[in-house]
Amino acid sequence: MKNRVTVKQLAHELGVHHSTISLGLRGSHRVSEPMQNRIRALAQNRGYSPNFMARSLRGRSTKTLGVIFPYATSPYYATLLDALYAETLKRGFHLEVCFHQ
Repeated sequence: MKNRVTVKQLAHELGVHHSTISLGLRGSHRVSEPMQNRIRALAQNRGYSPNFMARSLRGRSTKTLGVIFPYATSPYYATLLDALYAETLKRGFHLEVCFHQ
């Protein structure tokens, strides 16, 4: 299993504090735009993705959307799940999907 890239690793690579990375990834006005661009480019290059479990512990909110779907082979459900997944990511949520009979 591949190790996850962490905020601290990104910070070490850029020579900044890990809070700068966190603020930069969230688009905070406290981090200059050029630094935000460097942070985002490095994060994308290294395959960084936020750890939703760590974020939920820190923020005391899971921001998780749960969906239960019937087992189905219809392309309709695949299209619906793709759209739902994309929208939850855009809004900063995590999607949990459960299938049942």
